[in-house]
Amino acid sequence: TLVALVLGGLAAVAAYRVSTVEPQQTPTHLIDSYVGRTIEDVRALASVNGWVVDEDQIRSNDVDTGLVTQQNPGPGVALAEGELLSVEIAVGPLLVMTPFVIGSQDDAATARLEARQFVVVNREPMFDENIPAGQVMELRIDGVPASPGLLLEPGTEVEFVVSGGPVPRTVENLVGLTIEEATARTLAQRLVLTEEERVFSEDIPEGVVVSQSIFPGLQTERDTEVVVVVSKGQDRRIVPDVAGMTIAEATRAFETVGLVRSGVSGSGDLIESTEPAIGTPLPPGSEVLLWAPAS
Repeated sequence: TLVALVLGGLAAVAAYRVSTVEPQQTPTHLIDSYVGRTIEDVRALASVNGWVVDEDQIRSNDVDTGLVTQQNPGPGVALAEGELLSVEIAVGPLLVMTPFVIGSQDDAATARLEARQFVVVNREPMFDENIPAGQVMELRIDGVPASPGLLLEPGTEVEFVVSGGPVPRTVENLVGLTIEEATARTLAQRLVLTEEERVFSEDIPEGVVVSQSIFPGLQTERDTEVVVVVSKGQDRRIVPDVAGMTIAEATRAFETVGLVRSGVSGSGDLIESTEPAIGTPLPPGSEVLLWAPAS
């Protein structure tokens, strides 16, 4: 029993000593200012000090890529090993948004994109019957159509598909066609036919195109005016009715219509008939003989 009492006392003393030992403290390390330092430096320090690094990426136009912009806790705090050090790191400039440029003129669209730090590298023309020339039809990035509102890196290269306007028209040969046929041909091409004047022609029938303002085979824009000259047919002057006129009166009548009195047959002064006969169509300057028999 005595031995048991002694052993029990020793056990009690040992338990008391164990219960009164202070718990071991976790080492701490003083935090410095890491703003402006590289994330590699911060990771190295955290590894040495036993800290856990929480990294949050942000974009900034003012801080170089890879540098710390904020930290938590701040400088002067003693941070224990195993605790969290939060930092924000710049990963590049602020993203820029693609503007809506469809329907804008090429130069205006270029100015808008360049103002947002995009780089316009190409303009691909495409004919279109409805969209005016120079108007942006599509915005592409890496050959793929891009919608407005996309957030992209500054300096991203973009290209336009720009309307070249309507397909050029090849002017047809209208000479030798009737004015009705020429009108139909030009309307089918969406060209505008204008008749300038009509001229006499010994060879080309009345109502047929004699000449045109744009040489056949040349290309021109849609809605271009093509001016034509149309034949009035042969120039003919009708022998006027001079029966009963004096020779002088008949002569003046011929001169008025562009004919020439060739002579007078008979000894009278009043005209009875002509050769060619009254009403005969003649070329300008043709001669007409008067018959004025004696009374």
